[in-house]
Amino acid sequence: MVPNNAFLEEVEYRVLLLHRGSGTILTRDNAEGTRLPRIRVTPWVRLAEQMQEAIKQTWGLHVLVLDLLPVHENGFRCVAAELLVLSGCPPFVPVRLSHVAESDLSGPQRLYVERLFGTDSEMPFATAGWIDECISWVESATQQRIASRKNIQQYNASPTFSLLRFLMEDGRHCWFKATGSPNTQELSVTLMLSSLCDGFLPAVIATRPAWNAWLMWEEATSILDSSKEARERSHRMEAAVSAMAHLQLRTQGHCDDLLRAGVFDQRPATLRKSLHSFVGRLDEWMGLQTSTKVPRVTQARLIQIHQILEVILDRVERLRIPNTILHGDLNQGNILFGKRGCQFIDWCEAYVGHPLISFQHLLLLNKEEDATLQALSDRMLRDRYRSIWSLSCDPVAFDEAFVYMPLLAIVSALYGRGSWADTNITLEPERQSFARSLTRALDRAAREPQLVERLCA
Repeated sequence: MVPNNAFLEEVEYRVLLLHRGSGTILTRDNAEGTRLPRIRVTPWVRLAEQMQEAIKQTWGLHVLVLDLLPVHENGFRCVAAELLVLSGCPPFVPVRLSHVAESDLSGPQRLYVERLFGTDSEMPFATAGWIDECISWVESATQQRIASRKNIQQYNASPTFSLLRFLMEDGRHCWFKATGSPNTQELSVTLMLSSLCDGFLPAVIATRPAWNAWLMWEEATSILDSSKEARERSHRMEAAVSAMAHLQLRTQGHCDDLLRAGVFDQRPATLRKSLHSFVGRLDEWMGLQTSTKVPRVTQARLIQIHQILEVILDRVERLRIPNTILHGDLNQGNILFGKRGCQFIDWCEAYVGHPLISFQHLLLLNKEEDATLQALSDRMLRDRYRSIWSLSCDPVAFDEAFVYMPLLAIVSALYGRGSWADTNITLEPERQSFARSLTRALDRAAREPQLVERLCA
């Protein structure tokens, strides 16, 4: 049988290939006249990366994706990309913007393209030519020339966000990252963690405050891949758990500094103060459920969960395990391995809170087909994490905290930055559905026999 997700519907984009030097756009002649070329890409995957590769494979052109244009009044999608290498393009016809067919670009889209050819501080990474300034900065900061403009790899694109990978002449790779609202704090958080936790993040080479951007050497590349052999996966999971414990230990006593840097507050005391409104929000999201395939978590049950969380958060505080940094987005792509060991990247969802929450999120990546092997592996990782912390905290306190963490890790994922408290924010249907799924997981975690037994003790 073919899996349901084996084929994903592709979406067609009209492509504006910008030639900055001449101020023209590359078009193609066909039976309908001079028209914009088209590519098809899969949604829900990195669009900029896909588009850069699709344009290269389809026409042999090396481009930098600038931005997606506002959707055409007829529903057509358009993407703008700048040519990185200005070589001959025989299949294409360069034309001025005014000569692009009206059926290809709407009025609002034309106005937006005019901004791409200009200089606009509000959209620094969507204007043609910004990459030239970026390359100059990279080469000055690294004291190395880039190997070729053809080797620039792009992973996202927007007016205020960018992620690029440069191959340098000495064979090393340099990463350029810039973040805009609502993730502007990632630069300051990354810098602070790089200072406190040297070796557990890629080395920062330079920063550019005007772009809210920074450069990093690529020191580790291999991710925590579930396809690897079981022994290798186990070794890497243990390395990741050890690295997280050591990293967190280095942030003890720095919570106030981290909060000032832009880290979000998930300390147990903060969670407890917000419980009433937080659980009320969960009830609101549950009330929006229309599916009958899965049961709702009732208001009465949420009141019980509220009471359980009150007790747990009170007990967790009494255990006196210090608050530390939490990585709020632990996935395979954000855990790297290299010669210097394990490193963690992408700290835009960083929190301060109970350290075991990040440990619990790491455990979710530890997947074994055999249940007995899974339990054995999880126990080994718990022992490893606890042993590192034993020099700073009572291991008995950790044993009790381990029981509470599956529940609190779900609370952490639901609580996030605390933006749910803004009643003016309406979650998209997909995020509402995800929040309800986590709420059902919260209900199941609250029924775990080991937790119930501990609460009754």
